[in-house]
Formats: sequence, C-alpha cells, structure tokens
Amino acid sequence: MVDEKIKKDLIEQFKKGTFNLDRDFKDYFKLNKEYSETDPDFIDFIKDIQKIFQVKINDADFNFWLNISNGKIEYDFNVHPNPDVVILMTKKVLTEIILGKIDPAISYMAGKINIIGSVSDALLLGKLLKFSVSKMLE
Repeated sequence: MVDEKIKKDLIEQFKKGTFNLDRDFKDYFKLNKEYSETDPDFIDFIKDIQKIFQVKINDADFNFWLNISNGKIEYDFNVHPNPDVVILMTKKVLTEIILGKIDPAISYMAGKINIIGSVSDALLLGKLLKFSVSKMLE
C-alpha cells in the first residue's frame, strides 16, 4: 500500500512548485518503490525495463542510482559500481524535470544533461520520472 501521508505531502510540494531535492527526494523514491509493488499501471510500465541508472548532480554532493529489473525498483543514494547509463545534470535541472517544467529530451539537446552510455536508456529514466509524477497526481 502506498504511504498516503508521503503522497499527500509530495502532491502539495508538486502543486506549489516547491519540491526540494534535499527535503523531498527520498520520500519521492520511497513512493515510487511502493507504486512499483502495488500499482498495476506502474508495474506494467516498468516490467520490461532491465537497467541501472546512475544520476550524478554536478553542483551538489548528491548522487543516486536506480536499478529497475525483473519488475522491481531498487535505489540508493551513492555511486553504483556498474551502471548501464550515467546521467549528469544540475540540481535545478533534475528538480525541474520532476516538476514537469522541462522535458528531459529537450534538456539533453540543449546541453543541460550529459549522458555516458545509451541516450535512449537515459531518456527512459526521464519518461519514468514523468510517469511517476502523473501517477501521484491522479
């Protein structure tokens, strides 16, 4: 079951545009993990993904990896030893992607995101971020 208090708090932050990586990101990932275990649409969205995404934030001491495989999500806030793709961006860019203010593909083409590995894999993570926010706001 999804933690309704976390969901309510995050929805409020999204609607106000005050989502903050330092304060809200761990709850955001916790909620995504819960969706991956309970929500049929979310389960269907991730079922065929078999990737490890590493995100490094250039302007802050903030890293995380996300492993999506076998229909499950694992994550941690450090550097993964063997990611499939590494995505580098600023804190502001990641926040704006999560809030839906900017598109990940356009940000990549504008040079705001650097990718080491498959661009299509990295853009898949962007689609997942958008999908997860839309799920919360349902």
